Amino acid sequence: MSKLKLRACAVAGRRHRLSWPIQCLLLGALPLALQAQVAADAPATASSVPTAANAINLNRIMVTAQKREQQVIDVPISISAYSGNFLKTLGITHMDDLSRYAPGVQVQVQSPNTPSIAIRGITTDDTSANTPGRVSVFQDGVDISRAVGSIVALYDMDRIEVLRGPQGTLFGRGAESGALSLISNKANDTTAGGFTTEFGNFSSRMLTGFFNTPLGANVDGRVAIYDSAHDGYIRNLAGGRLNGEDTRAIRASLHVKTGDQSAVDIIANYQYDSPPGTDFRSLLPDRNGSTDVFGDADLN
Repeated sequence: MSKLKLRACAVAGRRHRLSWPIQCLLLGALPLALQAQVAADAPATASSVPTAANAINLNRIMVTAQKREQQVIDVPISISAYSGNFLKTLGITHMDDLSRYAPGVQVQVQSPNTPSIAIRGITTDDTSANTPGRVSVFQDGVDISRAVGSIVALYDMDRIEVLRGPQGTLFGRGAESGALSLISNKANDTTAGGFTTEFGNFSSRMLTGFFNTPLGANVDGRVAIYDSAHDGYIRNLAGGRLNGEDTRAIRASLHVKTGDQSAVDIIANYQYDSPPGTDFRSLLPDRNGSTDVFGDADLN
């Protein structure tokens, strides 16, 4: 191919009395010029011109971490937001389940009265009823940070906001290492309902559901329920089984429109926990030399 191109260039150079290197450059640039002309004359296709129809709209979550509605990307805080669809898709109904997906967050629920919530490794072991934790927990704007009552079932949720780092300005002096903001779905002017049920081994069952409907021209109502129970998987020699669950909860909310741009939400939550007990095990060998952490317990 190189010899043919050189010969053509030499012949053209003799005919037009130009040196053949210059003719080679001209002939080499000719295909590029033709290609550019064709591209300029070709009509623009829909795929080559960016339009609004081709734009991809990513899932945007509105948060209220700074007491006003903002997109997550606009909040100058280390924050992670999880939508209700995300929680429902992954089956997250317990706060300790949430900690598996929230970076820097660890939740251990020994019992509903003695939880341990840590953000960035900072926590407290004081479970007194009058002692606030190092992590503030807010449910629909209400502070529930005390150890007794800070663990709630995550059902019919709109979103969960996890804020890492000191948040004392926005969430009080208890938010030394971070805060959790739990926002449930509010009543709206549509009629809708649904439920989800699950069954499994160890007599496991779970039922969640909601019903939403307008109650008047300016009043909407919503009711959501949660019922989850299963037998413990650790047999107790003193009777029963340990590490089980028995939780029932209900939430009722009203949305009252007070103007074109204003409204009031009234929310009532009730939750009752009666677990069979927690089995505490040590990784060190017991007096019999056993290190079985899944064997029978003997606690009364």
